[in-house]
Amino acid sequence: MTDGGEREHVAKQLMTAWLRANITGCLFATRFAKEATGHIRPLVLTGAIEATHLPQQLDPVLRDAAAHSEAILAIFPDLRTPEDVARLLDSLSRGEGWTCRELEWKEHAREDILIGLGWRTPTGQMTSAMGLAPLGMMPLTRRAPYTAIAV
Repeated sequence: MTDGGEREHVAKQLMTAWLRANITGCLFATRFAKEATGHIRPLVLTGAIEATHLPQQLDPVLRDAAAHSEAILAIFPDLRTPEDVARLLDSLSRGEGWTCRELEWKEHAREDILIGLGWRTPTGQMTSAMGLAPLGMMPLTRRAPYTAIAV
């Protein structure tokens, strides 16, 4: 399910540089992306919508990253529409350890739906995933060059 070659390299490079620029407003993500030792692992995944076992394929990578106090940046360069993102969330939410739920807007209610995605670590802690996508409905700080999930 990984994409090889130049396309993968460009996606990893661009998304890591984007996180380092602190556009997301998430200091945790920026700090991890700037670490010289690579505390954030970019992973390019293609064909995620067609994948029948995406959560099971991600689980060993996430478990290993959690054991090494690293974050995973799962990049999905072929997901470009809101429907693609919805199918991705649906696929992940069916996996063991994943939760996906609608959240309430704290201020200024909108027509768009606010989604919370989480993954339970091997030690039982729930981690919040940060969703990124090149979609106008995303908050400005989450409009990334590619659809991605940081865990």
